[in-house]
Amino acid sequence: MTLQPNTIENQLIDELCHYIADGRVPSEFEVARLKREASKIKGGNHASYACILGMIACLDNDVEECKKQHELASA
Repeated sequence: MTLQPNTIENQLIDELCHYIADGRVPSEFEVARLKREASKIKGGNHASYACILGMIACLDNDVEECKKQHELASA
């Protein structure tokens, strides 16, 4: 038996990890969907929101946005 993600945050992180493990770059449509899903947690936990946006930016090869979001997550 494996643990299943129980929050939007965990589901997004799990999905992002699958992209990394598979060595697959998400399409721009997938990136847009991931950002829409991430926006659902914006009001709850801003650090998690910024961290997830940083991970999405990394997969999208946007290094500057990745750095910016991870700095916001740690602030």
